[in-house]
Amino acid sequence: IPSPASAAMVNCEVGLENLCLDNIDGEPWGVLVELIALAYAFVGVAIVADSHLVVSLETLCVRWKIPEDVAGASFMAFGSAAPEIIINAVSTIKAVLADDDIDGGGDDTALGIGAIIGSGMIA
Repeated sequence: IPSPASAAMVNCEVGLENLCLDNIDGEPWGVLVELIALAYAFVGVAIVADSHLVVSLETLCVRWKIPEDVAGASFMAFGSAAPEIIINAVSTIKAVLADDDIDGGGDDTALGIGAIIGSGMIA
């Protein structure tokens, strides 16, 4: 007879989407593990941003003779919105290619183009 702990491990789906974190949700030690992973991720992003992003912004300011506050506001805004713009662009292209096979266009494409323009305006 399998124990409940081993049954939970059998139902664990291995992959990048799940990482078996569903099995530890709600457990006190599981919440602690997730908080430690979150803190580790934030520290990693801070280290990478400090060593690469700041240096790149300073180089752009010197080469293009842009004030640091303007460059920080504009390039940082674009950098934070770039993943959303890219995801919306890729999903729109996929919707266009899928709609060409079926009926030649649709509401998904119009929504995707609106999302790209909206993401660009916010940046």
